[in-house]
Amino acid sequence: MRSLKILRCCNFLSLRDRDIVAIANSFSSLEELDISYPYYKLVSKAYPRLSKFMVTDAGIETLSLKLLALRKVDISRNGGCSDRSLIALSSNCVFLDEIRCTACPVTGEGLGFVVLHSPNLMSLKAGDFFLSPDSSSRYPIGEARNRGGDDLYRKEDDGFSLHGLSTFLCACPSLKQLELWYTYFVNDHSMRELCRYLPNVVSIKLFRCENLTHATFYIIAKQSPMVSEIVLEPIGEIGDEFVMDLESNDRITSVDLSFNWCLTDELLEKVGVFCPNLRTLNIRGCNLLTIEVIGEVLKVCSQIKHLTLGTKHRQLEIFLKEFNNRHIKVECW
Repeated sequence: MRSLKILRCCNFLSLRDRDIVAIANSFSSLEELDISYPYYKLVSKAYPRLSKFMVTDAGIETLSLKLLALRKVDISRNGGCSDRSLIALSSNCVFLDEIRCTACPVTGEGLGFVVLHSPNLMSLKAGDFFLSPDSSSRYPIGEARNRGGDDLYRKEDDGFSLHGLSTFLCACPSLKQLELWYTYFVNDHSMRELCRYLPNVVSIKLFRCENLTHATFYIIAKQSPMVSEIVLEPIGEIGDEFVMDLESNDRITSVDLSFNWCLTDELLEKVGVFCPNLRTLNIRGCNLLTIEVIGEVLKVCSQIKHLTLGTKHRQLEIFLKEFNNRHIKVECW
């Protein structure tokens, strides 16, 4: 057992420092460790009074000195893990390629240190982080020139700005995946600007960014040359002032437009023309769409193998008999 490589202890009840130190002592060859989302809810006022009942920076610091082969770690929702934990992991575990610290009390300073000092970092997921109380932070994210992982995940825009996001993306030209949640400052115009910093992104997922419209789909498809997957769930109506250039994009193979209540037959047809090499299409919860137009899109996009629909379109399964030879997997939710 001492040669164990992967250990997942997520959703454990009252995981403490002594527990993770015992893990580090017992499994020195660990490469992946998940201690995320423990079963307690601690507010900041309770810390450090309750620190003995939770994983803290002290425990992570000790662990980082023992698990030198660690490559992936998830400490999400551990209220006692702050920038100190990130600095310890980044400084001592030089092989780390993935760090997740969603909903931990970390700041831009700690994240900036990670980006600058983790030579093998490929993925950094840090939703709900906070601004550093010291605006003269030594390790602001914006100074991470020519560094950064292949994956940026942001959930909610509290303490975050368009300038901060632009600066970070500019500093990470190798970024491969971008995922934003509830980022209200992003609109069609700003998305056009952000795409300038996404030359290598292959996957863009935008959830609940309510100031975006369907125009963003075409902006991403035209201005992000490597993108193959687009998720926009949900977005607003397209503006009359936006004129779509329907020159096709052969790279896009996966599109998720689920729960876009204003997605019309006309817009879906244009998506089909724009993305002729689609293999996966998710239009669950798009109740304005008709069966006939969905069928037309299947004809135009002859490579579609996976189609996800809402319950309103269950009768489409009968309609799909003419596509039997294509073996399309259809899911209805």
